[in-house]
Amino acid sequence: MNDAPALGGATGISLEHASFPHLSLIEWEALHRLAAVSGDGVIKTFLTAGTEEQHRLAAQEFMARELADLGQRATTPSLTKNKTDIVKLDVSTYSGEGKSRLHLNRWFCEVDIAVEARQLCTELARTRFLLSKLAGQAKEWAFGKLVADASCFPTMASMKADLRLAFEPPQDESLQRSTCLSLNQGRMSMLEYIQRARHLVSCITTHPVDMATQVHVFVSGMNAGYQRFYLTRKTPMTLEEAFAAALREDYSVTASQAFDLSQVSEPEPEPMEVDAIQHYGGRRTPTSSTGATTSSSTRSPRPMRCFRCGKPGHRAAVCRVPSPVMANVTTNFDVAVPKSGDNQ
Repeated sequence: MNDAPALGGATGISLEHASFPHLSLIEWEALHRLAAVSGDGVIKTFLTAGTEEQHRLAAQEFMARELADLGQRATTPSLTKNKTDIVKLDVSTYSGEGKSRLHLNRWFCEVDIAVEARQLCTELARTRFLLSKLAGQAKEWAFGKLVADASCFPTMASMKADLRLAFEPPQDESLQRSTCLSLNQGRMSMLEYIQRARHLVSCITTHPVDMATQVHVFVSGMNAGYQRFYLTRKTPMTLEEAFAAALREDYSVTASQAFDLSQVSEPEPEPMEVDAIQHYGGRRTPTSSTGATTSSSTRSPRPMRCFRCGKPGHRAAVCRVPSPVMANVTTNFDVAVPKSGDNQ
């Protein structure tokens, strides 16, 4: 039952597996594959001149080399790419200057996503892509290092480490941690407050804050109201769960307040204080118990004028001008005297 092929040389002499009983069937087949690569004459000479130990070592080394090549082909990505799967994402540029510069952890995450979407496999392509997204002082720094040493960025990981050493502020994570622990909502909306909390948590990566502390800081920093009261009673287990609950409660409160404002009440008579009534004629307006003069009426009083003397500032009842005297006129009327006979 020897189905293994025979090795034949140029002289026509065939070497059967039965002539080499010290070799197993697998080793004999490995030598046949080696003969296909090196040539039958080389293997024939090796089998006739070599020792049994050398025969076994040669077969085992060739099989080990085959396994290594197979593993390398399996792990190495194929150079042929499907262009329909490549997505070109926009990446923000990093300048490394100014107070509004991007945080390196967040920018590196953005770069990694873009590299994966573009299917950049080699380290050279990745470092060149990272280099193309630098600007300002960071770009000058990178090209200055490349001019001095062309192999200064062998991998993208080493380039990221050099960027951290050059542009990350000292004790930056400690500053972000203190800012996170003293977080307050203030005048921020709920969505802005959540985004601020998520940003601060993402900036702390070396020694991250535990989840219970993150939830406690977020809930404690909220403004007093229904949202904070609900989260205090609910006690969410994760920060994302707290974010979702806070957004739901904020939406409910905002919607209820908008519904109350939309209901227009019918006009009703408003009560008026007695002290707010002004007397006609320019009298002094009575004051309240606090001594403040009420001026609810916007109508200006008419000026007083005496109808007796015609002067302003007082009334006729208190006028000191003597009353005008009406002249007595005597009118004599002729009375008709009846005629009598005596007078005639």
